Amino acid sequence: MVTLMKPGCNYVFAILLAVFAAACTQESVGGAGSACVSSGDCVAGAACVSGVCVEDSSGGCLTNSDCATGQLCNTQTMTCVDGPTPCMNQTDCPESQRCDGAQGICVDGRRPCTSMADCPGSQLCDTMLGLCVECLGNNDCAAPATCQAGICVGPATPDGGVGMDGSSGGGQCTM
Repeated sequence: MVTLMKPGCNYVFAILLAVFAAACTQESVGGAGSACVSSGDCVAGAACVSGVCVEDSSGGCLTNSDCATGQLCNTQTMTCVDGPTPCMNQTDCPESQRCDGAQGICVDGRRPCTSMADCPGSQLCDTMLGLCVECLGNNDCAAPATCQAGICVGPATPDGGVGMDGSSGGGQCTM
């Protein structure tokens, strides 16, 4: 029989093997102090901050990568909150919003249009403005509302308050 190691080396080899095995346990890979690129590289309860896994004692988030898809990290409260709706075109956004192509998110505001087909629901395209609007003229509004700047507005009450249809009429009342 051929001996590969000198007597007594088996003991040293076993100790070295045990040390290397302990150094590669799950706690050390991705644990506090480990190098990382994102929080996904860290163990549960830790987050990647400046390239190093740090224990997150709050149970919340430290960066956006700690949150689920569609959520952002509020770094003041260290909680994940719903983020803006991502979009690639206008049809990805709710009717009351438009797609900001530069940011790739839905933002409040009227959608741009060149024809009626570009506008959602019952909105109309004001080709002069290049925007989707609620109305183009008084005929597009239910009486007694009138079309003002693309919005159907109900009449104001004599005291300038809210009319019966819930609108203020822009506060314009003539007697």
